[in-house]
Amino acid sequence: LPVDLYLIVFIVKGNNFDIVDGDSTPVLTDDSDFGVVASASETKTFTIYNENCQTALNVSSISLSGINSTEFSIANISLPYIVPTDGSVTFDVVFNPQSLGVKNATVVINNDDANESVYDFAVRAEFLCGTETSSWDGSVWSNGVPSKITAVTFTGNYSSSSDLEACSVTITNNAQVTINSGDTFIVDGDVTVVAGSSL
Repeated sequence: LPVDLYLIVFIVKGNNFDIVDGDSTPVLTDDSDFGVVASASETKTFTIYNENCQTALNVSSISLSGINSTEFSIANISLPYIVPTDGSVTFDVVFNPQSLGVKNATVVINNDDANESVYDFAVRAEFLCGTETSSWDGSVWSNGVPSKITAVTFTGNYSSSSDLEACSVTITNNAQVTINSGDTFIVDGDVTVVAGSSL
């Protein structure tokens, strides 16, 4: 048989849609675009299909590159992994936003395919202030201690005992918020203090 019939042929799919090698435009249909993420973590699953009926595919590593690559991670695959003939394997890309806005990265699949030994495609996600929230009622946080990606509401009095971060703050219900000496309160976005309340 001609040698080219033995070349490894593989494709990556997301949501059962093909993602071609070198795809630089994330889209919602194939899950390469995560869309607007409404939680502190979002996972998308992708599948590597080895469509060669003669030769196994050796996936040596899967990594991430790009300006926001540290806000994404690869999970649920043990590497290196040998994908059998006519077989497949899945892996997850996890988005863990560290700041607000649109985030971009590139998934890089290193393998022993003769034509696409470095198979890559772009991923994208967006995190908006307000998709994660936590309220202080005077005693406890409703959704855990906030971080810089959390929209915070104070409905009860608060006196700091450590540093605090938020993407926005609303103080209402006559709440008195005190940031004590030595503590800092960093807010990236809007600060709203309703009449009768204070900061």
